[in-house]
Amino acid sequence: MSATVITDTDYRAFVEPDGDLLIFSFEQTYEKNTWPRTPRWQMACADRISGTIRSIGQACACIEDGIVQLADDMNQTTLSDAHYFAERQLAALRDPVKLVGLPETTTIVDPNFESWQWRGYESRDEMKRRFDGLLESAGIRTERDRTVRVDQSIDLLLRLDRLAQGCHGAWPKEPMPSDHSLEALGSPDKGVATHDRMEAFRVSEAPSLFIIMHSDAFDPHADDPDIELDRLPTPPIITDSLGALKNYWKNYFPLSALHESWPDDLAELTQSLRSDPTPANTSGITLHRPRDPKSIPMELWRECAGDGLDEIPLPQVLQHFADAPWKAEQLAKACDVSIGSPDPSEDDGCGYDEYEDDGYSFR
Repeated sequence: MSATVITDTDYRAFVEPDGDLLIFSFEQTYEKNTWPRTPRWQMACADRISGTIRSIGQACACIEDGIVQLADDMNQTTLSDAHYFAERQLAALRDPVKLVGLPETTTIVDPNFESWQWRGYESRDEMKRRFDGLLESAGIRTERDRTVRVDQSIDLLLRLDRLAQGCHGAWPKEPMPSDHSLEALGSPDKGVATHDRMEAFRVSEAPSLFIIMHSDAFDPHADDPDIELDRLPTPPIITDSLGALKNYWKNYFPLSALHESWPDDLAELTQSLRSDPTPANTSGITLHRPRDPKSIPMELWRECAGDGLDEIPLPQVLQHFADAPWKAEQLAKACDVSIGSPDPSEDDGCGYDEYEDDGYSFR
């Protein structure tokens, strides 16, 4: 299997006219299935601090998945590669090198609209409408208007980055030398609880599956204009142990990374996945129809529930695919999940705590 191998990383920070920081993260990489293996620098992310931390979490999820790897001599510790990468990136982000300047102007060009599908758009036309809408909101209506001042257009350029790559040439392609440094992130918070616990519960009838329960998070940086972090998603998910760790990096790490206890939280989750966590009473768990109508999970849904149902109980899925448990696992991992009151006759002590709104959670 091909993989991107990271051999080195670096950061640069540009001080915007209003004092905000724009962070550029760079990675030196090569593709594992190519020869000769010549590492090359490239810019991995341009964003403000909160977006950069999310990007670190995304990279760690890819490391867990194996599609991104660290060079053999990079991690000389006992930590997992994802944990080591996160620690190293956060440490570097606290003392990035100051970027002296950016180009005065850049010209905005059309992206490759044929990439609409893997960019997550419903059609090529939708992607083009989003692009045109961004330009119009910035007052760009003619080809002549497309050459913009970089320092006055950073928000627009970042939005274009999220739509598609290659819309402009404002950012550096590799680290630029400078002997100036500044503190971008600061020290981690001490003694500030940024979240409730993220817990894993094993699905008894499918031992490789876990139900992961999230809680709302308190953001201690709510008053910091440089750090705007999303709250954790509250719906539970069903996943395997790899999916649970990837979910941690994507959804949990961006908040907890600012708190000094995040490595302990990761270790606790990892340990709970390796040990034998509390089995979940599945009688109150409901799966909702997969979102992609052409996906394999949707075919499994039709096999189990037909076309007329938008939700089915998890026990029904497990029973239907009792002779092919991998089908039940694939379908459960692709569905949104809701939890209601369990069947009291099946509550064997692995049950629920009741919320004020008559919802239920595992405890």
